[in-house]
Amino acid sequence: MVISGKKEIQDYFNQLKLQKEESWKRTFEMMVSANADLTIMTKPLLDSTYKSMSCNKNIRLVIIDDPKIVNLITKGRKFKPDVLLQVWDLKENKSLLMGGTIREDSDINWNDEKLPLNKTEKILTSWVLNSHEYDGYGSSCVVEDIVKSVAYKNSFDNVFSVLN
Repeated sequence: MVISGKKEIQDYFNQLKLQKEESWKRTFEMMVSANADLTIMTKPLLDSTYKSMSCNKNIRLVIIDDPKIVNLITKGRKFKPDVLLQVWDLKENKSLLMGGTIREDSDINWNDEKLPLNKTEKILTSWVLNSHEYDGYGSSCVVEDIVKSVAYKNSFDNVFSVLN
């Protein structure tokens, strides 16, 4: 794809903005108020809140890695995740709950170097990679927005060393 000219560049960025807006809209439509706040049951690996510039809402990401809670929530399902990811729309008090897996290649950069990622960074990196490659991990636009915002806010700089 070759973009030249001011109008083509502007059209391209407008299309990206529209894609993000639609992806967030679908994500909010999937959220339910019936989900319990999992931080009541266990200490989360991560509990981070930020103001999304893409959807202009306060978003909260909670990562639960307690195997007992993960197994309890996913009991009876074929897919057995490593962690639970809970994305909250704080204004509406609704959330989306999904399972996440930690990939073996989550700490390998483009140059095949193994980087010193902590568990949270591996989960965030895996989430982005999985959202691009598999269904069931959320819209890649939304996942990238969440991961970038949470990584910046919490100084998880190694996430970007893998994803760049």
